[in-house]
Amino acid sequence: MIDDSVYVALNFILKVILYSLSVASPLIVMILMMYGYERYKKWKSKETKEAERIIVKMNNQIKEDALTCDTLSNRKTELQLECEKLEKQKLDLHAELGIEEQPEVDENEDYRNLNIKALKALAKQKGIKRYSKMNKEQLLDALGAI
Repeated sequence: MIDDSVYVALNFILKVILYSLSVASPLIVMILMMYGYERYKKWKSKETKEAERIIVKMNNQIKEDALTCDTLSNRKTELQLECEKLEKQKLDLHAELGIEEQPEVDENEDYRNLNIKALKALAKQKGIKRYSKMNKEQLLDALGAI
């Protein structure tokens, strides 16, 4: 059996432990909260850095695309000037050789707006047989415009 003095000592030790816990528990909670806050700050900082990296990458891509567009726009202008020059040379050569100029037909143009002569010229270019005997509706049908 246990003495009363042992009970008193155990009771005293228990009171000291409980008192210590009552004093230390707010400190423990505060330490845990600080730890959690630091972890949150690191996570938030990492997330922010990732978002900034993505934004910088997108900005660089936009700059590269703008430069490509400028380059292509300049090249398009150069090619248009070159085409005009070649077209003029073609007309000069046709004039020298005495070749009658065929009416040019744009592939994207609506065929219904063309006259019969232009439709026949287009049919000839596309290799449609017996185009010369066709009327406008038959030419449109043969060219696939209807």
